[in-house]
Amino acid sequence: MSLTGCPPVPQATAEERIAERVELMALLWQMLDGDTAYCANPRLLMVTKVLPELEHDPATVELSVLREGAGRDRIIKGLAAEAHGLGVDPALHALASALDRLSERWDGLLQALAVPLHKAYREMRQRADPLVAGFDPAGDMQALTGECDALTIAILPSLFLPPPQSGRHSALVVAPGGQATGYLFYGFPLDNDPARFGINSSWLLGGAWHYAVTRFIARHWPAVGKELQASPALETALVTALADHRADVAWPQCIAEHLTIALKCALCRQAGLADLVHRAFAKAQGAAFFDWFAEWTGGLARSPGTFVAEFERLPEILAARQDELIVTAVAARSGPVSINFALSSRQDRVLVVPDHWSEELAERIRRRWSLVSRVFERESAWRARPDPSQACVIAFGQAGHDRLVDSLLDAGGLTLDRSGEGGDVLVALSRPERALKPWQLAVAVHDPEVAGNFAAEHVMALFHRTARFAGYQLVEGDGMAAVAA
Repeated sequence: MSLTGCPPVPQATAEERIAERVELMALLWQMLDGDTAYCANPRLLMVTKVLPELEHDPATVELSVLREGAGRDRIIKGLAAEAHGLGVDPALHALASALDRLSERWDGLLQALAVPLHKAYREMRQRADPLVAGFDPAGDMQALTGECDALTIAILPSLFLPPPQSGRHSALVVAPGGQATGYLFYGFPLDNDPARFGINSSWLLGGAWHYAVTRFIARHWPAVGKELQASPALETALVTALADHRADVAWPQCIAEHLTIALKCALCRQAGLADLVHRAFAKAQGAAFFDWFAEWTGGLARSPGTFVAEFERLPEILAARQDELIVTAVAARSGPVSINFALSSRQDRVLVVPDHWSEELAERIRRRWSLVSRVFERESAWRARPDPSQACVIAFGQAGHDRLVDSLLDAGGLTLDRSGEGGDVLVALSRPERALKPWQLAVAVHDPEVAGNFAAEHVMALFHRTARFAGYQLVEGDGMAAVAA
């Protein structure tokens, strides 16, 4: 019995092989992470404690070498491509083969543990699969644009990947004949409400639509992008307007980014779903023209028969209506409205810790938050900057003791209560402001050691502006209502 129920390699489909490989890889990744391991179901990591031989398995050895130069997302993409018989780096091929061999030995290796782990995987699929029942992103896109696409989507939840957004990964495999398969992976918690991590049908459908939308844009972008590149005056006007809202602006890719989000919103309207999450993401990405693009694509959607022809007129339309876009950008509120959108935004940010915290503690925080920022400073160095307010800040500190964190909590009228469990953390995002106003995120604790054990992955998925933790578990958040504000 394999972990996911995948049959031996010769009989397995590509999707079955990919699900098995990614689940095994995710488990070995957690084992290699040691005390910084973070996954959707931490109690199941006990298998790595009772089977120390996993540490020396060839698959673990291959993964430990490969991940020194490649992130988890790149490895997952390679495993998917290899399962479809496409050429990959020799190191990825070696890892895929080692994972297949581990899968074949899994039952004998785990013995009595194999059954409960497989049952946990089946339980997860029974709870997660209904969330994606009936999904047809290519059909939805065809209904919107009138254009057909040879695309299928497979959505594969995982026991051992982190929950979204940290554990959200994807891969697109295009066969030589043009048939495309998009794979979406994410950690699904069995012991917590998935909705706490934003896992629901609407979120999953948005991920499935992503490939349908980006493939539509890619088919038409060579001509549209070329025409936009040949319009330096338009580029100067629109890039200047965007510069107030984001740290970098690449032309004409910034236009494609607006289109991607706007088309997802059009698909939401077509399906009768709220587009709140996509609009909030547009704000976090500094897509200051978004309202204009949402209205324009909404107009195109009313006539699928002419959608493509009108879409290809975009450069001409932007040139004629550039004044409207600039007015939209000036009026846009670009500040992120929830913690996850702040951490995924395009704004520069710095991690700030109190001067009196030890070097060992500061290093643990730097390592556990390196996913969201590589810039790390003591508070005195941050305050010595010519203008500290010009960069977004993630500030750590003890409530009632450290001035920076206390000032951020006071601005929101917040206090950190003590629980009987310990591990108390309050994470609070400043209210969204207009362009040019960097956001600030407070990570407040009573015990500095708690901050050293608290990782970015704990909050990267949260659709909250404030979140309280006890025993390192989320106990309270201000909810999606805050995102709508």
